[in-house]
Amino acid sequence: MLFAIKRRGVNVSYKRAILQQVGPQDESLFRGEDVDFNWRVKKLGYEVYYDPAIKVRHYHRPSLKQFVNQFYMYGRAYYLVRRKWPEMYCVYPQRVSSIKDLLKAMYFVASTVFEPVLIAAKMQRLADRLASLPTIYALHIAWKLGMLVQRYKRENA
Repeated sequence: MLFAIKRRGVNVSYKRAILQQVGPQDESLFRGEDVDFNWRVKKLGYEVYYDPAIKVRHYHRPSLKQFVNQFYMYGRAYYLVRRKWPEMYCVYPQRVSSIKDLLKAMYFVASTVFEPVLIAAKMQRLADRLASLPTIYALHIAWKLGMLVQRYKRENA
């Protein structure tokens, strides 16, 4: 028997027994509560599956400013979830204590330059690639800035 949860976040369903084991979503997270919940499901030994055939209609932000802010908030939430679960994969090192951590930190910084280019390169037309680059850069920078701001807020709270 599947039991669907309709809350902020993703369109998802879980078996009732799993919901009872995992408990409620962490409402202290203003975004990313679905990632946190699914991580707790995985920690109990269950698998989380994605079905690309299931379509969900999303609300898209009506202005570029709101869209960039959405990515900024995603970055803040990414930081909070990774801080809560240090063993979860993270794009930046939790601390720099080895060469691997240093390389990961360098990649985190350098990827701000090249990842938007890689994303734009997937578009078919050159005109679309060039026109999309400023927006992709803005979203990428906003996401990383959100992580840095959340870290600063946490350390100075």
